[in-house]
Amino acid sequence: MSRDTPPEQPLSFHPATLVGTIWVSLFGALVVSAWLLGNAGIELGWLALFGVKPNLGIGFLLSGIGLHFACVAERKSLPRAPADVIGGVIALIGAATLSQDLFGVDLRIDQLIAAVPAEFDPSHSPGRMAPTSALNLILAGVVIVGFRRLHAWAHEAMCFSGAFIAMLAFVGHVFGERSFHGLASYTPMSTPTSVGFMLLFLAALFSRRSEGVMRVFTGDTLGGALARGLIPAAILIPALTTGIAIWGTQEGFFGARFGLALVVVLTMVFFTLLVGGSAILLARVDTERKQMVSILRESEEHYRQLFENNPNPMFVYERESLRILDANHAALEQYGYSRTEFLDLTLFDLHPLDDPERLRESTRMFPTTIRRPGVWKEVRKDGSVLDAEITTHDLMFEGREARLVLALDVTERVRADTALRQALGQLARHAEELEKKNEEIEAFVYTVSHDLRAPLVNLQGFSRELALSCEDLRKHLRANDANSEDPALEQILQSDISGALKFITASVDKFERLINALLQLSRTGRQELRMETLNLNEIARNSLDSMRKVIDERGAEVRVADLPEAWGDRTAIDRVLSNLVSNALNYLHPDRPGTVDIGGESNGEFTRCWVRDNGLGIPASAMPRLFQVFQRFHPERSPGEGMGLAIVKRIIERHGGRVWVESQEGEGSTFSFSIPKSARERSHD
Repeated sequence: MSRDTPPEQPLSFHPATLVGTIWVSLFGALVVSAWLLGNAGIELGWLALFGVKPNLGIGFLLSGIGLHFACVAERKSLPRAPADVIGGVIALIGAATLSQDLFGVDLRIDQLIAAVPAEFDPSHSPGRMAPTSALNLILAGVVIVGFRRLHAWAHEAMCFSGAFIAMLAFVGHVFGERSFHGLASYTPMSTPTSVGFMLLFLAALFSRRSEGVMRVFTGDTLGGALARGLIPAAILIPALTTGIAIWGTQEGFFGARFGLALVVVLTMVFFTLLVGGSAILLARVDTERKQMVSILRESEEHYRQLFENNPNPMFVYERESLRILDANHAALEQYGYSRTEFLDLTLFDLHPLDDPERLRESTRMFPTTIRRPGVWKEVRKDGSVLDAEITTHDLMFEGREARLVLALDVTERVRADTALRQALGQLARHAEELEKKNEEIEAFVYTVSHDLRAPLVNLQGFSRELALSCEDLRKHLRANDANSEDPALEQILQSDISGALKFITASVDKFERLINALLQLSRTGRQELRMETLNLNEIARNSLDSMRKVIDERGAEVRVADLPEAWGDRTAIDRVLSNLVSNALNYLHPDRPGTVDIGGESNGEFTRCWVRDNGLGIPASAMPRLFQVFQRFHPERSPGEGMGLAIVKRIIERHGGRVWVESQEGEGSTFSFSIPKSARERSHD
């Protein structure tokens, strides 16, 4: 298994293309400008050095511009019409000129741009370019028009042909052989012209460097490196050695035979050195290649071992056909197939429950990087369905585009998640029902408590009236018969009725306190909270100021640490602190000085506060009932109905917090509560 991505071939300009098109365009512009200035009376002697005709100058100028436009249009997806028009004009100039030589006609186009004096062009057609130059213009025009349209081999064949014609002319000039650069009485191709055409076709070759032979020549391969080293040497070495021999012969340093032998010897020496250097380079590259192959084999073997021995099920499939190519032992066990059977499958066999087109489209949408497409339903050999969590990664497998799949069996987890979601849904429904019941109970308690107050007030009033009436009756009886006393009547009025009235009054008072407590609890659950940022230090000071008399009476020491900010209802939190501090003061230990500590801290998203005392403590058996209504564990220490902690719990829960206690009987208690630190945390509850 290997990851192998072919190098991308950008359509950007190669330096050879850019330099070649600019140079050819400037050369053509220089030639045309020189002829136009010469016709205006400026000395033309230096034009003879160039020997480039006006129409050919136009051809060079348009060739450089046209090839540049063709490259830009291809790279930026622009219209190709300008390049096509320019290429057509170039080919037309070359074809018209060549037809004059082939058919012996004069189209009067040779001196259309500028007149060419006969002394500068002694040929039978002054101003006419060489037939080989005309042929090269035709090739250049076709190359520009066919840019990216012609097959790479056709494009390169035309470029090599044009460059070869220009190189023959150049060599002919160097060695003085006219047959290489001229035909009969026709105008020969000049040296600057041959150089211009070689640069033009070289630029055209590099403009499509990612195709054909040029792909090998410019590629980052050993063949490309050898081609870039040997081809220029094969061109330059013979030219250099032959040039040395001709120069030496012409200067009289040695004879023709010696010069020929020198060419052979120098060529042999240069090529021997070149081949020897190439052999050394190849040997080093081959050694490095063998080392890399060995490392690659070790890496692939290591990867194979990791793949085969991985405890997680993994398999590889071909991206196009979705056919399974390889699988490890864990995958075979998970799906229940033998290796032979599994490698005969496709993804469609593992996903018979899915629509084939949907499955294929889904696999195409997977990105090439590592990702988790999610949980899929897959089918084992025995027909059982499993939930597989899929992780994929694209790679090359034996030269084919493939995808590595990690398929973890998460069936139990999916079942557990489903059960959990169902349980959470059921819990939410129960919580909603419980909330409704609580609201109904609160409404009932509020209604009942409110409705009981009227008869309770009547009982209190009539009890007082009855007590007053009994007292009046007793006074009246004594006044009417001062000397006669009826012990039985005195017993009824003084003891029986009076005692019954006291019992009724005490019961009614207790009933009133219970009703008031229930109303307070009900209002606590129904009252709207006005949330704001709380300064707990200020709230604690206000609470202690209101209880200063009780604190002094108890002789207690109350210490307050620096408290953090919190988010809540000021009145409600003041009531919480007051209740907790009041509880601590009421249940201080009689045998030691009482201390009460108020502290707090920020803990993540919540603010925690506590009230710690060294009082009587709470029995362990009473802890589960501590925050329930009507719970009192030291009734002899303080009056009350046992509603304070229940109210505290209700307030804190409405703030989205919680309240708890830590206590050791005989040593003291620590009541703690936590509420959100800010509005953001409260909104997350």
